[in-house]
Amino acid sequence: MRALKFTAIGLSVFFHPLLVLTYGLLLLAFANPFLFGQSSLRGSAGVLLVKCFSYTFVLPLLTTLLMSLLGMVKSLSMPSKEERIGPLIAALVFYTWFLMNMLDNPNIPKEFDVFVLGVCIALGLAFFANVFIKVSLHAVGMGGLTMMVMLMGWKYGIDYVYLGGFGIHMLVILAVILLMAGLVTSVRVFLGVHRRIEIYSGFLIGTISLFIAMRYLL
Repeated sequence: MRALKFTAIGLSVFFHPLLVLTYGLLLLAFANPFLFGQSSLRGSAGVLLVKCFSYTFVLPLLTTLLMSLLGMVKSLSMPSKEERIGPLIAALVFYTWFLMNMLDNPNIPKEFDVFVLGVCIALGLAFFANVFIKVSLHAVGMGGLTMMVMLMGWKYGIDYVYLGGFGIHMLVILAVILLMAGLVTSVRVFLGVHRRIEIYSGFLIGTISLFIAMRYLL
């Protein structure tokens, strides 16, 4: 049982919602680095990756840690809806700031702009939903990542993601993402931090938000 719980916590950390945007950027860069004007994950794509990780993971995490030290958040797991208000607002501010920098940059592909805008919309909807239920932010993130992979194959015409010169078809990537989404959301229920309705509503928010962003920007 201890090993199972340790695995569940590991999956929750590895697929933390604050990391989803970074994972999405990596998928785009490995699928088609020429979108970023490079033949590999170097130069502008590498700089963008560092900025993405800093704005969308490091800064929100540091802000949440500061809130925890000040007693505004009792636990980093934020078990209550009330504790999530401050971290959600902070994340939305940093993500919107990052989005504004992306939209003004002609070197950033529209495909990534869609994903960033979708995540910002998802954060806003999750903040609103948090008034009523403790929606699963892990499910929101996995829903957004799933929809992005679908858009990469359906809307952007990307067929393969290349790792070390080996091409992996987008259908395989989608199957893996769906499997991971199922595992991550299942362990959240297993750990007792969410009910099924909070998982379903979170996944729905993530997928719908990316679709709204696509309709707005493309």
